[in-house]
This record gives sequence, structure tokens and C-alpha cells, in this order.
Amino acid sequence: MNIHTYSAIVLSAYDYKDYDKTITLFTPDAGILKATVKGVRKSGAKLKFAAIPFNFGNYTLSEKKGFYTVTGCEQISDMSMAMAETERYICGSIISELSESMITEADLGSFYLCMRTLKAMIFDGVQPMLATLKYILELWINSGYSGRIRKFGNEENIQTMPVLVSYVAATEVDRLRKDIDITLVRNCLVKLLRAIESKFSIALKCVEYL
Repeated sequence: MNIHTYSAIVLSAYDYKDYDKTITLFTPDAGILKATVKGVRKSGAKLKFAAIPFNFGNYTLSEKKGFYTVTGCEQISDMSMAMAETERYICGSIISELSESMITEADLGSFYLCMRTLKAMIFDGVQPMLATLKYILELWINSGYSGRIRKFGNEENIQTMPVLVSYVAATEVDRLRKDIDITLVRNCLVKLLRAIESKFSIALKCVEYL
């Protein structure tokens, strides 16, 4: 049996057997990992917080024959309550599902992109859908499928999808404007997610949330 310690954020959690949960962890060192948290659904379970989506902490995992079990967690930040707000929850679900679907290996850049996006939504007051659009564009570009994305950050009149995409691609997430039409942003998100489904031959549940 091997013991590992990873800084990780919980992307998703599902009930497993009678009292356990299976969680998906996003780590900078090992990429995406699945792990079981045993007995966590019992009342008074000490690791209950460690199986909640958007918990960020240092996770101790035991590994046996390629299967991981959470044996401890030192919480760094609990973002779960802030992400429970409806729009943040939807956007967090999009980020989680995309991360699980598109990231297979250790990727420090993608991990920090995820954390930076969540921070922008929760602490910097960035409109959640706009921050999520930035996340998708960065993932798209980092995956080598930037296509015709132009980067111009000085647009004053943002009324079309190409102009919106150009502006968001060129602007740091914590500097995105707050006066952009949210309907335009939502429509752009749907179009990009459909394009990702087609390009990577995956089906994304998160599209239905929009």
C-alpha cells in the first residue's frame, strides 16, 4: 500500500455503497483522481467536509492496486457555500465537468486556471458566466484548438459573439468588465460547449443547465 499527499479540489462527489462516497479530485501533481471516502455518510463522520464539491485541501490517499482511499484531509479553503448560489453552482458544474472530461494528465497550468476562475467568481466579483467563458476559452486554446480566436482587449461595444470571444480571450479574468450583456454570454457559452462536444466526441450534461 502506498501513501500519497496531494493538494486538490473536489470536482464532484457521488454516493457509493451504503455509507461511502466516491469523489473526483483535481490535483496539480497527478491530474484527475477518483477516490473513495469511507463511512462519510454516517452522522458525525470526521471527513464529511472532505467529500463536498469545491472543498480545497491537502488530501492524504492510500493507494492499493490503483484504487485510492481518502485517509485524511487538511482543509485549505471551503468554497462550497459560496458556490451554492444558483449561478455560481451552474458555472462551477460546467468547470467541473469540463475538467473531468478534458484533463487526463497532470497539468499545473489547468489546475491554476481552475482555481483562478473560482477565485474570480467568489472573491473578485466577476460575473460567473463571464469567468466560465474565460475558463473554456483558455482550455480550448491550451488544448491546441484555438482556431480563429483573435485576441483584442480594447473593444468598447461588445454586441456580437466574435467580439465577445476576442475580448474575453485577451483579458485577465479578474479584469473582465461587468456591463456585458449576460444573454450574449450565455448564448456564447452554449455554442462553445456544443463545439467542444463535437470536437472531443463527448456529451456534456452541463449544457442543459444553461
